[in-house]
Amino acid sequence: MESANAITELHSRISKLEQQNRLFNIAGIIALLAVGTLFFVAARPQNTQQAEKFSLVDSAGKTMATLGLDGSGRPGLSIRDKDSGEERAWLGMWGTNEAGLGFFDKKGNERSRLGITAEDVTRLSFYDAADRQKAWFGITNGGQPTVSLWAPDLKQRAWIGISEGDKPAVAIDGPNGKSLVWLGVYNNGLPGISIYDSNEKDRAYMGITANGESGVSVSDPSGTERVWLGMFGGSGGNGSGVAANDPSGTQRAFFGMAAGGQKARGVLYNANKVETWSTPDQ
Repeated sequence: MESANAITELHSRISKLEQQNRLFNIAGIIALLAVGTLFFVAARPQNTQQAEKFSLVDSAGKTMATLGLDGSGRPGLSIRDKDSGEERAWLGMWGTNEAGLGFFDKKGNERSRLGITAEDVTRLSFYDAADRQKAWFGITNGGQPTVSLWAPDLKQRAWIGISEGDKPAVAIDGPNGKSLVWLGVYNNGLPGISIYDSNEKDRAYMGITANGESGVSVSDPSGTERVWLGMFGGSGGNGSGVAANDPSGTQRAFFGMAAGGQKARGVLYNANKVETWSTPDQ
């Protein structure tokens, strides 16, 4: 009886050993496959090609495009004209740290460029046949969209955009680069148009003032208002007329309908704005 039990126990131990042996064999095969795979991956050649320039040619061997460095050492892709061989497009680096896409005419002159300047300003520029910038559209570092138009003398002559954060405006500049006309929303949040002289002094204004009066203001070369034609009495007033001021800005005359009045009235004042004459029965 004891012998039979011993034989049974021996068979059980042998069965467990065979099972463990199979597991070890399987683990060993997996380990060998893993090591072999790593060795194969490490030994496989990498798909990396190095060259100073890649050229794309047509059936006649004429270069149509190149990928590499330009004459100044800037990387990019150049596409050439089939007939003239001139560069017609360049995608890569420009100047100092500017990335962009530029297009050229058949004579090789740059006519437009889309990119980001060295100052991180996005822009789209247009040039004339003489390679002079004539129009510019972009977004400034402050996030303000702008459009600029340039004269042949390379000076900005018109500007459309958002000024001071959220105020739309249009500006027209003179040959000296100073503003002559400004149309837009002012700091008080109200619309208006200003006319400037060559020294950028405000000489005329039409719009709505901060106190709600609408009209036209005319100023002298010093910037002092000399004439006001429009409404009087603030946002709730119903007076209208024309007022004339002296060089110090003091009102000296008024002709029109006084606020709250029903009749036309004329008044003259002295330097202390004391009435010296008025229309009869007023």
